Amino acid sequence: MSRRLCYHVLNWIHTFLHRVCIQAVRDHEVAQFDGISIADFGNTGTLFSSEIVEAFRLVSEHDPRRFRRIRQICRYVVNHVIPGNAPASYSAEWAACIIDYTLMRKIEPVGFRGGCMACLLVHESTHGAIEKRNIRYVGGARLRIERLCMAEQNGFASRLYKSVPELYAGLHVEFRESDWTSRWSRPRSEVFLSYCHRLWSRYAA
Repeated sequence: MSRRLCYHVLNWIHTFLHRVCIQAVRDHEVAQFDGISIADFGNTGTLFSSEIVEAFRLVSEHDPRRFRRIRQICRYVVNHVIPGNAPASYSAEWAACIIDYTLMRKIEPVGFRGGCMACLLVHESTHGAIEKRNIRYVGGARLRIERLCMAEQNGFASRLYKSVPELYAGLHVEFRESDWTSRWSRPRSEVFLSYCHRLWSRYAA
């Protein structure tokens, strides 16, 4: 098989899988907020969608500028398992913010959890804005990118704290390089097996 033919075959497969994934997200849509689709692969009833709607409301009311960024960057917000046990990630290919609601659901009280998810939306949309500028998440750039995303997240958190300090006092998260480097140093095989186990645990029943 020639290189050119191989390229076209791989490109076709990639396009096909992308369409399948996007259709799956659309099939699992449970709500919308200002044109952003909310999809739930976790079968949480209305829990995930209602809390994401509240998170969107918090950002739109307390920080319109950052909410405009979310609208520009995210077409979808999806509840799904994420490799590496991360609470959230951004997919440029899907134009989606992915949140692992199973992890977030452990946070109490519910009002504070809404603030945490709002912060995640700000953080991940910042990743999207950076990717849109063709700045790659590789090498030494990773720490600089995460530092910037955390700064945006904490900037929004400070706005929530000023509005209701008794509820949002713990939203600010200090940036520690060791938190990220330890996550990146995990063997890929370990991350993959953990991901498969969590997928099986969630969807096998």
